[in-house]
Amino acid sequence: MDLDFKTYYLKEPDKYTLDKIVNFNPELPIDGEDIKSKFGKETVIETWKIKDGYGFNADVRKVDLKGYTAYLLSDSKVGTSLYLIEDMPEEAIIELVRKIEANELNLDRIIEYGYAFGYTSNTALRSNLKTLKNRTSISPVIRY
Repeated sequence: MDLDFKTYYLKEPDKYTLDKIVNFNPELPIDGEDIKSKFGKETVIETWKIKDGYGFNADVRKVDLKGYTAYLLSDSKVGTSLYLIEDMPEEAIIELVRKIEANELNLDRIIEYGYAFGYTSNTALRSNLKTLKNRTSISPVIRY
């Protein structure tokens, strides 16, 4: 029987990881998957959902965008957030825009994991979300 019980652990990141976060310089090349690879995708999502006010018990729903997995959280008080943890291929960006314009996804914000996104996909995502039909534009929030 599944009682939906979760156990959370506080982990101390190593000094090198903390230094990279504190001393982040957007002018320097990004060190790929460092934080996500150390703590895992689920840890990033769990941390963000707490930061955004969804609480420990919020259900994370996976959204398929032509083979790309995005993570959706919704709450009547907090709003609806879509978390993008991996770099997005062009067909996933097109599908995301299609779903937003067709009102299949009603989002308040989109949050992307900055270390994962390349310049090309980040630019394509931002450009397409500025020109949405049937709703106001959405400007993604980048988090590291």
